[in-house]
Amino acid sequence: MSLIIGYAEILQSYEADEESKAWMLKNILDSSRNLSEQIDQMLDLAAIDARIHSHTYLETIDVFQALADACARFDFPSDQRRPILLGSPGDYRCKGNALLLVKCFNELLTNAFQYSFGHGSIRLNTDINNVGFYRITIEDDGIGMSLEEANMSTARFWRADKSGKSPGIGLGLAIVKEVISLHGGQLNIVSVVGKGTRISVLLPPLL
Repeated sequence: MSLIIGYAEILQSYEADEESKAWMLKNILDSSRNLSEQIDQMLDLAAIDARIHSHTYLETIDVFQALADACARFDFPSDQRRPILLGSPGDYRCKGNALLLVKCFNELLTNAFQYSFGHGSIRLNTDINNVGFYRITIEDDGIGMSLEEANMSTARFWRADKSGKSPGIGLGLAIVKEVISLHGGQLNIVSVVGKGTRISVLLPPLL
């Protein structure tokens, strides 16, 4: 907010050249979008805590289709890579909410792209684990995390990058964990520094 106000005051106070104006307006727009996303995240988390989210109605959904929808709609600024959806459609039906799950998958994809800095592929797959849960994996070749960082990554407002260079306030994975919990599932994170991260979402099958 301070950055938005600061650049707006500069633009209002003196006549800048067109190049400087364009640069400041871009920063205002980018910061406004980041702020809007952060507010949305905080509202989502508050609603989930209160169990009054407007989209918590659960219905029979196709998990693979929800994942395919997330991939099709995903767009990461200034990165031409596309998520690679491996496997094929199968009987992956469960009780859930497609909108919330697509939101979760989008958050996981965003993290994978953001912390792989344009290198390697982002791979997604679906299968069924040894206890019958649907398993959705999202894997990247990014910077990875230490064991301590991976264990802390779903804590609210915790961020591995304390520099502030990457947008966000540390709520993304916390929201993912809460939504998956609402669906009766689990979130598992395996990461190696310098080699990448593999996140698994486990969802109970339709009974």
